[in-house]
Amino acid sequence: MITDSPLIFFSYASPDRERVMQYFDQLKSRGFNVWMDHENLKAGQHWDFEIRKALDKAIIIVVFISNNSVDKRGYVQREIRLSIDKLEE
Repeated sequence: MITDSPLIFFSYASPDRERVMQYFDQLKSRGFNVWMDHENLKAGQHWDFEIRKALDKAIIIVVFISNNSVDKRGYVQREIRLSIDKLEE
């Protein structure tokens, strides 16, 4: 993976992690720079700051919509809102 290659951000509800990992692994194995909280956040990091930083750098934001993400209130909803705000800029 080239570190300055375009960033792809994955937004998903945590109950969907196992299904989303398949897409993450496929893109990562092909050399894409994919950001996913489960894979990129380190213990002790300020996760809200790191997620916002990754969203700001991303040129592609993939939002995985499922019953879990639609029905769940929490950070996935915030990521979707931040993504839409970024698109409007």
